[in-house]
Amino acid sequence: MAQPKQKQPPIDLGIYSRNEKSPRITMTEVVAISLSLLWIAAVAGFLLIAQAVGAPPVDSLQFVMTLLAIFLPVALIWVAASAARSSRAMREDTERLHIAIEALRSTYIQTQQHGATGIKPAISSNSWLLPSFGLAATCCSSGLPTTVARGSSHWAVSPSLPVLASNSACA
Repeated sequence: MAQPKQKQPPIDLGIYSRNEKSPRITMTEVVAISLSLLWIAAVAGFLLIAQAVGAPPVDSLQFVMTLLAIFLPVALIWVAASAARSSRAMREDTERLHIAIEALRSTYIQTQQHGATGIKPAISSNSWLLPSFGLAATCCSSGLPTTVARGSSHWAVSPSLPVLASNSACA
């Protein structure tokens, strides 16, 4: 029987994470809702007053224009609210990016300062690499004359001492 997958908790990103405490409905949406309701109420009041005065019957073109007069401003209000929300999200993302760039910059400066004091990584000395090159040269030669001599700290190739490669070194 297959066990259900356990949901793992999200990784804590610290200062780089989004602020999850932000409200779902912000002041921008509240203003957009109130303006939309105000506009619809104003248009409905106008249409009711116009019909009470005794306006002529509405044909199809007037009906379409009336619908546009009602809903086009509402759509414009919500486009502006959406743009304001996107702008706020961009500002938050920009702030997080600035924090990340400053952290990278300070790490880079610290690394450069430690590099200037003479602290080098252990891999920068390649003396551990030369013996394996000498062994690879003897193994790959398959019986051809190879010259290998033992140096003080590593294997070095010497043109004066010819040695035949043996299969025992390659095993």
